[in-house]
Amino acid sequence: MMLAPGQDDAGRLDLWPNALIDELHGLLDIEAGLREVLLHSRHAAQLDGLAEVLDVEAGLGAILLAGGGGREEVPRPGREHAFPSIDAKERLALRQHPRVRTAHRLLTRALDHHHALGLDLHLARKLTCHVDRPQADRRRACVLAHQLVRHLHADRERADDLAQAIARCAGAGITAAHLAHALDHARELGLVLDLAHALERDLDGDLAGQLVRCLTRDLGGLHEGTRTLVAHTLAWVLAAIRDRLGREVALSQDTVCQFLDDFTTSDLRAVRLSDVELEGVRWSEAGTWWPDGVDVEHLRARSDVIGGGDGVWVIRSGAATVRDLAGH
Repeated sequence: MMLAPGQDDAGRLDLWPNALIDELHGLLDIEAGLREVLLHSRHAAQLDGLAEVLDVEAGLGAILLAGGGGREEVPRPGREHAFPSIDAKERLALRQHPRVRTAHRLLTRALDHHHALGLDLHLARKLTCHVDRPQADRRRACVLAHQLVRHLHADRERADDLAQAIARCAGAGITAAHLAHALDHARELGLVLDLAHALERDLDGDLAGQLVRCLTRDLGGLHEGTRTLVAHTLAWVLAAIRDRLGREVALSQDTVCQFLDDFTTSDLRAVRLSDVELEGVRWSEAGTWWPDGVDVEHLRARSDVIGGGDGVWVIRSGAATVRDLAGH
C-alpha cells in the first residue's frame, strides 16, 4: 500500500484506513461471504419450521419400537450396576429385614435432623446481621426471630422423637452411650430454644446482640453434633446389612440410602412384591420395570415426584396401600 511521499504524518494516518479498505476489497469476495451467512440463516429457519410440523418424539418412539418388542431387554447403564454383586431382589429383601429397616429409618431421621439444623443455623446468622446493624429493618428482624423459634420447636420435637426411637432399639450395637448422646442433644436443643424465645421477646433490648450471638454459637455446635448422630446410625445400618448378608458391603453415607432405596434402573419383573413394603422406594417411569400385576398409575398416585420432575418418584408411607399395587 503506497502513500504520497509529500504528505505529513497526520495526512498519512488519515489515508491509511481508506487505503486498507481498498486493498481488502480487492482480496475478499464480500458478496460471496454474505451469501454464505444468509445460507446458514435460511437453514436454521428451515429447521425451526420442520420442528413445528414434525413430531420428533413420536418419530423416535416409532424407531425404538420398530423391533416389535416394545420394552425389550436393552442393557441400561445406571445405579443398578453400582452394586453388581447384589441384585435388586436381594436389596429389596434387605429392606424388609427388621433390623436393617429400623436402622435405616434411624439414619433417615438423623440425616433429616442434621439438614434442618443447618437451615436454622443459616437463619440465625441472618438474624444476627439484622440485630447487629442499628439501621436494619426491625420488622424483618421480628419475622426472622419468629421463624427461628417456630423451626427450633420442630427441631426439638424431632430430636426427642429420635432419642425415643434409639431408646426403643437398644441392643444390637446401640449402647447406653449412644442413647445418652441423643438425650443430651435434645436437652441442649431445648436450651437453644429458650434463648430464641428470650431474643424474640426482647429484640430491642440491650441484651439482644449477646443473645443472638450465644444462640448462633450454640446452634452451630449442635449442628456439628448431629454429625455424630448420623455416624452412629450409619454404623448401625452397615452392621445390620453385614450381619444379614454375611459379608461386608462397601457403602458410605452417600451411597447407603441409594443402595437400599434407589430402584430407578431396576428390573423387578421377577420379584414377588405382594409382601414387600415399598415405602421410600425411588423409581422412575423410564428405568424401573415392574411386574405385570403392578398398576403403575395407581403407584404414581401414591408417590411423590422428586428430582425436578424428570420422571423420578418416591413411594409415600402406607404399606397396606402399597401392597395392593402388586398382583398376588
